[in-house]
Amino acid sequence: MLTIGICDDDSVFSEHLYQIINHVMFPISDWKSHIFHTGSEVIEAIENGTFDCQLIFMDIMMPVMDGYEATRQIRKSDKEDSDIPIIALTANSFFEDAMKCKNSGID
Repeated sequence: MLTIGICDDDSVFSEHLYQIINHVMFPISDWKSHIFHTGSEVIEAIENGTFDCQLIFMDIMMPVMDGYEATRQIRKSDKEDSDIPIIALTANSFFEDAMKCKNSGID
């Protein structure tokens, strides 16, 4: 079963993204999601061994720990999940923003 992590501090957006994934991307697949509200929640799950996602949709602008820093910490980790695919969620669409995502390790 595929587990998708959705990391966003906006619970309404997280629910909308869940619905999009469910109805458009994986309507007939066996999958589940895990919702995180900050980047630090993702890091904590990885550190304590409760992280079971194979893909993360990561908001880059969140309180406590943003998606850039969370991704950098995931990539630097010696845990098995350090190479998980991470897809940025952002309204920023300038070239510089894309490069900042890429430089932090976001796929």
